[in-house]
Amino acid sequence: MRHLFISCLMFFFWNLSFVLAQSSDNLTISYSTYLDAAHYQFMIQTLSTEKDKTVIVQKFEKLSELLAKHKHRLEKKQTSKKALRYLFYQTHKLFLKKYRTYSPENQFFKKGMYDCVSGSAWLAFVCGQAGYAVEIHETAFHVYLLVRFSEKDRVLLESTNGLHGFIDNEDEISILEKNYTFIQSEGKQPQHRAFNHIIDFKQLLGLQVYNQAIWHFNQQKFEKAQAILEDAYKLYQEDRIMALAELCAELLKHPHKSIVQQLQQGGG
Repeated sequence: MRHLFISCLMFFFWNLSFVLAQSSDNLTISYSTYLDAAHYQFMIQTLSTEKDKTVIVQKFEKLSELLAKHKHRLEKKQTSKKALRYLFYQTHKLFLKKYRTYSPENQFFKKGMYDCVSGSAWLAFVCGQAGYAVEIHETAFHVYLLVRFSEKDRVLLESTNGLHGFIDNEDEISILEKNYTFIQSEGKQPQHRAFNHIIDFKQLLGLQVYNQAIWHFNQQKFEKAQAILEDAYKLYQEDRIMALAELCAELLKHPHKSIVQQLQQGGG
């Protein structure tokens, strides 16, 4: 049944990509480029009924309309930053409705509920479709986006801040990057360097699936979390994803012990 659903989903998105490409006139939009195996895996985490599919179609149609409507803005190089600013705020107005850490079951498509990962994923997707080259930056506890117009002319896009998340002041960007890259102590001084590196869209989707697993883990639904973590690891071979999967496996072996006991025994 799962394989049949995946096949139907692939056919559904193939047709969707064709419709959107047609409806967007001559604007360069290629949804099929993005809807690869990684995206199917991501969508499977969010879709289960025909009603859900209808919601997805509506979201992509709305995005297609937005890009087509403002095609003239996006094609003018001299106003490209201004167009990006407009696109950022329109994306929040139309799609990113409510920020919530570790959004359960990825309620983005249904309710516009998002976290920094799912919000950044959609924002990166929108900007990419509009023709912007977007850098996806992963840090220890956050994800943010960068668009470079030149070496000293960058825009940082913060998906979690719909009011002030479009940042094009280089000094402010540098401060934010430093804050993102260091883990802060209680005294607000850098405690030790974490990490800040560029990841691709497939890896970003892996982080989104990982966040869903964390939500289930926090509900002590370890079997469900472990299954989701296996999907996440296929998208992003990252140590902490595997570590949490191993912890889930250990907890499932000893269901009579509390999670607190398991973490203490593991030295956490």
